[in-house]
Amino acid sequence: MKSRRERHKRKKLPFKKILIGAVLLIGVVGSSVTITFADQDIESLLTNWFDNTKDEALQDLEEAVSKEQKEQTKRLKEELQSEVEAAEKQLNQFTEEQKEKILKELQRYTDQLIDSIEITNEEKEKEIETKLYYIFEEAKEKMNTILLEEKQQKQKAEQAEEFTENETIETENKDDIEGNDKVDEESKTGKDKEEK
Repeated sequence: MKSRRERHKRKKLPFKKILIGAVLLIGVVGSSVTITFADQDIESLLTNWFDNTKDEALQDLEEAVSKEQKEQTKRLKEELQSEVEAAEKQLNQFTEEQKEKILKELQRYTDQLIDSIEITNEEKEKEIETKLYYIFEEAKEKMNTILLEEKQQKQKAEQAEEFTENETIETENKDDIEGNDKVDEESKTGKDKEEK
């Protein structure tokens, strides 16, 4: 199984290939410049050619970077989701193991109490029942505490995922709010003019 670093290094190679291709394209286009006549303005021709070539190279570079950014963002979301699922599975397994352990311990302790019981009258029976009841309640509280911790960890994982989604939504909403504020200001200015 390959490490994340090896997989990540492999994914960066297309970006390097695109950059090398852009440099080669600039070299090929540069070598195809034709000789101009003496009466033409060589400086303006070269400036125009370099500007056009530079703009094309920048556009290609921006497209490549944008495409790579989208791919890496998608990959990051997938990795995050798989990590959250693995953590949740591990947490569930741990909870089940702890619950079984506590139940076995409770059963063992109850067996010990039962073995040591010598009931001679009702008062002692009630006393023992009370002890057993408190032991049972304590065990229930421990199990509930473990379940509560599990829920809190699950909520933290969900909040981390929601936080990532909310950042994207907040950016979109901010743009919408700025547009709405401009419309509100224009409508207020129009009403003020009508009142005057």
